[in-house]
Amino acid sequence: MPLPPPAVFIFITRGLLRCCRSEDAAAAVLAHEIGHVQSSMVFRQSKKSRVTAALTTLAVEGTKTFSGRDLADLVSAFEGSITDITTTLINNGYSREFEQQADRPR
Repeated sequence: MPLPPPAVFIFITRGLLRCCRSEDAAAAVLAHEIGHVQSSMVFRQSKKSRVTAALTTLAVEGTKTFSGRDLADLVSAFEGSITDITTTLINNGYSREFEQQADRPR
């Protein structure tokens, strides 16, 4: 018997309610977010983020440890930027597709 998926919360904030001019608009936003949950995007993105962070850390730390001093210093100086760029390149390629998929009727 398969395990049930972990509990997921969709928060409704005052800001969201202020942005929605009608109950229909609020319902549309909630339906969109439920679409994300239904297709397990939240879990896939979370897993992908962990893998991305781990691989980036390994690459950065490996370069600092096993390269020459000049390259290690350069990597240390730009470590935050390297992490940002790596994360953006890996994750942004899929974000638009996820948004469109969540909007498709089931």
